[in-house]
Amino acid sequence: MTSIQQAQTSAESPMPSTFADINVGFGTDGGKKTEKRNLIQRAGFRVADYVKTIARDYNIVLKDFALESRRRPLKTIVMAGLLAGSFYALKTNPDERQLRAHLVDLRLQMALLPPSIHSTKADAELERMTNLLNKDRLDIYNCWLFSLVVQRPYDRKNKMYETHDPNLRKWPWTELYENLVDFGAFNRFWGLYRSFVDYDIREEEFEGKAE
Repeated sequence: MTSIQQAQTSAESPMPSTFADINVGFGTDGGKKTEKRNLIQRAGFRVADYVKTIARDYNIVLKDFALESRRRPLKTIVMAGLLAGSFYALKTNPDERQLRAHLVDLRLQMALLPPSIHSTKADAELERMTNLLNKDRLDIYNCWLFSLVVQRPYDRKNKMYETHDPNLRKWPWTELYENLVDFGAFNRFWGLYRSFVDYDIREEEFEGKAE
């Protein structure tokens, strides 16, 4: 075989398996990257379509609301007022922390007055609420738009059988009605607030003069 034929034979022979494997490997990695890129693009398109659908639905709702408000303006005003009032009540719903802070402020107000002119009603309510809190016998239920302050018959650490047996307890609504202490809304506990309307007036003195 001549040298020219040997050169042609070597040129026509296949590439080594090592180089073939290397080329195949590069092609596989590129395919995976392309597939990941396509998945990300499809996910982005789906999110964009979802956002567009939501925006279109809200646009339709707002247009319908505008048309309805023109047809029935009084109803629109009432509904807007209820919505605004509900939002304000939700933001100003008092909790236990505010109750404790309010009791501290009231006690400081009473300390600035001479005991001889203290309202008996205000003193009694302040002492009652403070004792119930100190004994851990108050439950404050957050009802979103308002709060209910309910007195517990026993403190939370009491292990008596009566406190754990549901058969010995009354109907829940009956217990709630009988043990309701105060009602909280709009940054106030209204029972406590009414007790301190005339906290610097001793009613007994005026009753004696009237007689």
